[in-house]
Amino acid sequence: ITADHGCDPTIPSTDHSREYVPLLVAGERVKKGATLGVRGSFADLSATIAD
Repeated sequence: ITADHGCDPTIPSTDHSREYVPLLVAGERVKKGATLGVRGSFADLSATIAD
């Protein structure tokens, strides 16, 4: 489960303004307590799901 990069409602710009996007991962192959670190882009997420 992930989220849109979003726009901060507290600033007047309509540009995407969130630096980080939350990512929840579940499944048999996911190790409890493992950290995925800061990923480089959404493309990285898509490639991981494809694996």
